Amino acid sequence: MSSNLRDRQRGFAKQFSSCRLRRRSFRSSAAVLFVAIACENAETDLTSEPPRPPSISQFVTGEAAAALRSNGELRLAAARSDDGTPIITADRAIELANAYVRTYGYSFKAMWERQRGSKIDLSTISAASRVYFAQTPYGAFPEGYHPAFRRWYGPWYHVTFASGGSPVILMAVSAYLTDYKITDNGLLAIPLASGNDFVHMAISPGSDGFAPMSPEEAVARVASATGARVDRTPELVLRGGSSSPLFAAWQLSLDRPSALSAPPNGRQARVLFEAPMGRQNFLVAALNQPAADRSVGRRVGDRGEPLAVDHFEVPVRPGRIVRFEDARPSLAGGAK
Repeated sequence: MSSNLRDRQRGFAKQFSSCRLRRRSFRSSAAVLFVAIACENAETDLTSEPPRPPSISQFVTGEAAAALRSNGELRLAAARSDDGTPIITADRAIELANAYVRTYGYSFKAMWERQRGSKIDLSTISAASRVYFAQTPYGAFPEGYHPAFRRWYGPWYHVTFASGGSPVILMAVSAYLTDYKITDNGLLAIPLASGNDFVHMAISPGSDGFAPMSPEEAVARVASATGARVDRTPELVLRGGSSSPLFAAWQLSLDRPSALSAPPNGRQARVLFEAPMGRQNFLVAALNQPAADRSVGRRVGDRGEPLAVDHFEVPVRPGRIVRFEDARPSLAGGAK
């Protein structure tokens, strides 16, 4: 990733953090306004879907070809919790995302419009029915810490809000929100131990901005860049604890190695990752991967009372990737 893109991602991460803090301050001061908005929006038909995926039949083979449905969409693997932690369903993620926009949307409207570069009419957007599950590379988070840390290292759902067939906002919803409720009037009711639950950003129409893609778009792009076909069903994967869940990347397995002009070490790769920044943002697994992620977090007691800040360690599951390098595939020189 170029230094420019890297700086932008760091800026986005800071913005996400500040947004989560600001959200709490809005809850008490604007509750009456939120109720009025929710009642109004509950009667509005917000159904809207993103554009149909590109045709990719010529770009897939093997398992990926078998997963291609008649409507042109790939049948992705079902959401799963590898460590047994209870998770919500994709349908529930949509419900919570819609409730979040009803409750807090007008507070974030100006920020979303700045990110998108144009006006957003919240009365015309709704969560699309197709949701992507972003798998975590980590094992079970240690017990005894504030739940927000466990959510950050856990799996997420990607929910796209669209209007008139155009994607407008991408929202990452933690898969661990089993204790989050929706009130009778459609507002979001979150527990006291909240945080790291919803992360969101408006989608900029420009090709160099934040532009999430469908798995079919990722397949078409990697096939065009490498001349290879994708032979396994794509998987959306998180990129480690230092990266926002919004920057999850599609893991793409190729039917033959692709030569890379970057990194500049003569490498070839059969697995590439594509991230949602710019027209083509390919990544490859770094040669050295850690066995665990180490950081610090707030411990809590049995009743949720805050205790001391302490170090924690989260294991990386075998075969999972948390460190990446920028990759520049080459059409020439790949093995066949």
